[in-house]
Amino acid sequence: MSHVMPSGVVVACAGVLGLGGLASAGDTGTYEEVIFDLTGVTYMGGAPVITAELEIGATQVAELRWDNVVLQTFDNTGIPNWGSEAYFGFQAVTEDAEPEIIMVQPFPNGNSGGIHGPTNGSLNVELDNLFSNSEGLVYLMTASSWVDGSGLPAGEYTQGTLSIVYIPVPAPGAIAVLGLAAFSSRRRRQA
Repeated sequence: MSHVMPSGVVVACAGVLGLGGLASAGDTGTYEEVIFDLTGVTYMGGAPVITAELEIGATQVAELRWDNVVLQTFDNTGIPNWGSEAYFGFQAVTEDAEPEIIMVQPFPNGNSGGIHGPTNGSLNVELDNLFSNSEGLVYLMTASSWVDGSGLPAGEYTQGTLSIVYIPVPAPGAIAVLGLAAFSSRRRRQA
């Protein structure tokens, strides 16, 4: 029975990081979001697994946000899974197109089995330079740090949403058109 996340996974504790969210996410109009309903999603013990594929086009990921999340853990072996062992997050890619998984612990003080939540939070990743993959996808992931050995789900999210807040990245052709427009307007001023 293991209590560790696999190597290569970045983990953040929701009780410590990112509960402020993006101050400007709703103010500038440059941010967009996609919302995923967690209701009925189960998670397994062990390494993160893909729960959903979110199509967001060519974008930079700015924030992972969760709202009104409630978790029910299961007792599969006589020793209950704890809320503090549950993680969710996403997989995106770095500037070098290398996959990177970011996971958060939404119930860091849930050191018991049963029902946990509701909880809200966010993790700002805008400065981490994470992007959708070449197909315009990010993957939502779930996991548990404890493998109870039963092969059964460790728990189920009974309500709540996960949101990926992102910044659309202009296509290279759009950047070229903007550059040409700027160049031609400058030429006219000089004439």
